[in-house]
Amino acid sequence: MFEIPAEFQNKLKDSMKDNGVVKLPFAAPTMWWMNGKPALKSVKQVENATRFGGWGISRDEVDNFGSELAEVPAYWQLHDDLANGQGGSYAAYLCRTAWVAPIARRYGWFDRNGQGRSSLNVLCYLAIYQPDKTLLPYGPVVLSAKSLTCVDLDKCFKEFAAKTASLRAGTLPNYFYHPIGTWGQEPAFVERKSKSGASSSVTPPQLYLPKNGITTETLQKWFVSGEVVTEMASLYDLAQDWINDWKNRTTTKAEAAVDPNELSVPAEDDYPF
Repeated sequence: MFEIPAEFQNKLKDSMKDNGVVKLPFAAPTMWWMNGKPALKSVKQVENATRFGGWGISRDEVDNFGSELAEVPAYWQLHDDLANGQGGSYAAYLCRTAWVAPIARRYGWFDRNGQGRSSLNVLCYLAIYQPDKTLLPYGPVVLSAKSLTCVDLDKCFKEFAAKTASLRAGTLPNYFYHPIGTWGQEPAFVERKSKSGASSSVTPPQLYLPKNGITTETLQKWFVSGEVVTEMASLYDLAQDWINDWKNRTTTKAEAAVDPNELSVPAEDDYPF
C-alpha cells in the first residue's frame, strides 16, 4: 500500500527520539541504587533488595538491549509489581550486590524545579559471583546514584583503594572487582535528615570486607584478568563523549537523566537534601 524506496525505508526510524543526552555507544544497563523499605525491616520472610536495599535494573532497558547483552545473571530477581512514587507500577530486576571494576566516573549537579540535586554515574565492568566463589566476567554496566547516595558510593571506591594500597604493588584499584551492595542477615538502616529537619531511613551501599581483611590472595581472586583490562581500556576510549557530557553542565533533571527508570524508584529512594 505504501511504497517507499528501500534505501529510505529506515532512514528516519529514530529521527524523533530525544538525542539531547549523550549515550554510551555500547550496551551497558544502568544499575540504580534503591533503599530497603523500613516497613520490611523485621519481615524475615523477605530476603531480597526490597528489604535490605540493593541495585535495580529496568526490565524494559534489558529487553531493549536484547541480544547485545549476555544472559541475565541468575541472581537478578525479576519483580514486576514494584510501586513508584507517583502511584504507578514498574518491573525491574533487583539484586543486593554487584561486583564491579570501575572504568570511569562522572558527576553532575542538576536543577529540578528550582532545587539542585547531584547525580553520580560510574561506568564499570561487572562480574557474576559464581556458586564456587569465582568471578565470571559479564560486561559493562553503569552504577547510578542520586543525592546523598553519591557520597556513599564514592566512599566505597575510596575505601577499597585505601585498604588495598599496600597490597596492589602499584596496580590501579580499577583492575579489581569491588563488592558493593548490602551485606549480612539484617538490613542496615541509617537515619538521615533534610535541611528542613525531616528524617528518612535509608540503606546505603557498602563495600564488603572479608572477616580477616583483604589479603594478597583475596586481590588475586578479585583481579579482573588481562583480557578484561584490555576490554576496559577500550570501553574507556569509547565512552569519552559520555564521560565529558556532564562536565561544567547544569540542566534540568529530565534532560540529564541516564537512568531510564528514575521516576519509578520507590519514594524511599528520593533522599532529602
